[in-house]
Amino acid sequence: MIKVLSRNEAMMLLSRPSLQEHIIGNESAALISISCVKDATDSILEQHPGLDMSSEMVSLFESKTNKTFTKFLPLYFLDIMPREDEHRLDDYLMTEEDANEIIQFIEETKDMPLVVHCTAGISRSGAVGAYASIVRDEEKEFWAEYEKYIHPNNHVLSLLKRHLFKGE
Repeated sequence: MIKVLSRNEAMMLLSRPSLQEHIIGNESAALISISCVKDATDSILEQHPGLDMSSEMVSLFESKTNKTFTKFLPLYFLDIMPREDEHRLDDYLMTEEDANEIIQFIEETKDMPLVVHCTAGISRSGAVGAYASIVRDEEKEFWAEYEKYIHPNNHVLSLLKRHLFKGE
C-alpha cells in the first residue's frame, strides 16, 4: 500500500493514532517526508513565501502519538525543475544522492505500507509514490487512486527511474 499525502494530511495522520489505524491498519509503516531545504537562505524564503521549513514532522514522528510509523526518511529539496538558463536554485534540486536514499529506503521497507508526503502532496511525493508503485508492482492500484490528484515532478521521477534501467 502506498499513500501520497500533503504535509497537513501527514501531520494529522502522525498526531492521531486512531487515524493511523483507520488508514494504514495495525501494521508498522514507513514514512518519507519531503520538505524544503533545511538551510534555505532568507532570499529563497522571500522569493517563495509559505515554504515548509519546519522540523514539525520529525518531532511528530518521534512523539508518543506515533504508533504506526517505525521507519522514517526525511528529505529536503524544492519542487523545481533544472533549467539551463537559470542556476541560482540548483543547490535546492533533488540530487542523485537523494534518489539513492529513496531507492534504498523503498527497498528496505518493501513489505510495509508506505506514506510519502510533501507540502501539497502532488508533485515531489507524487513522483516518489509513482516510482514506489513500479518497484512494488502496485502501479494499477496506485494510478486508480491518484491519477486525478497528482502530477509527478519529472526531475524527481527521472532520477528515480534511472535506477530501473541500470544494467539493461
